[in-house]
Amino acid sequence: MSRPPRQPDWHRDWSRTGPRADFRTGPGASGPGPGAGERGAGVFAFARAWAAGIVVLIATEYLQVTLVYQTFVGPGGTRSFASALLLVHLPNLVCVALATWAAARLHPEPYREAPARHAVAACAVPVCGQLLALSMQWDRPGSDALGLWLSNAALLAGCTVGWAADRWQRSAA
Repeated sequence: MSRPPRQPDWHRDWSRTGPRADFRTGPGASGPGPGAGERGAGVFAFARAWAAGIVVLIATEYLQVTLVYQTFVGPGGTRSFASALLLVHLPNLVCVALATWAAARLHPEPYREAPARHAVAACAVPVCGQLLALSMQWDRPGSDALGLWLSNAALLAGCTVGWAADRWQRSAA
């Protein structure tokens, strides 16, 4: 069997993207497929969720630094494990949970049905914030292994709490 001759590119609708982009228009055409314009809308959905997460994370971390660190911790840092947990990592968990929840809430409905995409939309900002904080404080004295593990545990727990709050609120509605 031989393949039919290849059609010239003048028939292609260049405004469409995705796997069904080469459908012809005109009589007998099936119209726009589900992939039409999906890529741009998906990126915008991510950007909207990430913008909300960034705003909430910056605002809550600023409040944490100005209210908790400057008032209770001071320039000398924490003196014990309990004070580090109570004054640094638990408030950080709250900040991460609120940022994850805000990003998950503003991720629009058709895109939140895919769990992997919704997890990226919800948790990318706190994870990137954690990576940025770790890269800026890597050579700082006092950045020991226990602090790193507690910080990562606060990140994981905060993302889990924010994700669970979004799921709970979505199921209650």
